[in-house]
Amino acid sequence: MKGIVLLQQSALSLLMINRQYSVLTILPSGLVDLSMLEEWKLIRFNEDKSILEIGSLVTHAKLEEHPLIKQFCPALSMAASVVGSPQIRNRGTVAGNLQSASPAADCAPPLLAVRLEWS
Repeated sequence: MKGIVLLQQSALSLLMINRQYSVLTILPSGLVDLSMLEEWKLIRFNEDKSILEIGSLVTHAKLEEHPLIKQFCPALSMAASVVGSPQIRNRGTVAGNLQSASPAADCAPPLLAVRLEWS
């Protein structure tokens, strides 16, 4: 048998494991585009709480260049500047960098150093 196909009626409609090449492919039944959620792309200083808020969809390129990041967390700006290639920095997000649990999560150390809080 070259692969296993598992049909589900939940969020993922097809899970295909190709044992010949050891590749896992997940094909969803639909996609949700979050790119229109402008509030999730914001970087702002919340004066009431005295915290810097970074939206989940903020790209590495925006982290690298944003004046508030450079002012309050220059290490995060520097870390974002070395993530992948320019194409990845323009599309990749800070939330994606953290959720992937990659050992190369460049943004994790500076965020932990400034006591990152999820909300």
